Amino acid sequence: MGDDEDCQEGNHSPQASHVAWIETPEVNALREAWKVPRSRRANRAMAEIRKHVHRHMKVSDDEKIWIDEDVNHAIWARGMQKPPRKIRVVCTREEGFPIEVKLMED
Repeated sequence: MGDDEDCQEGNHSPQASHVAWIETPEVNALREAWKVPRSRRANRAMAEIRKHVHRHMKVSDDEKIWIDEDVNHAIWARGMQKPPRKIRVVCTREEGFPIEVKLMED
């Protein structure tokens, strides 16, 4: 009985708890980066990662996205003209901090 009253008062479910952080593994297909001139591919790959995270993590206007340096090194490892076709990352959301994008450990 008490659980139903909580749901009606604005709590969405009786089991709902506020999670301080959320981790989600993502596979980013970077095929859009290959549709620009060769001299812009790595830059476009970084923009595609940011766009993918923005879409899938439902980033609000006041939130920021922080991309780890290891992700940057993985994109630029073969140079500007040949970024990887796919990259596996983990996105972490914590209250009060920017959304973190890190490489997924194998």
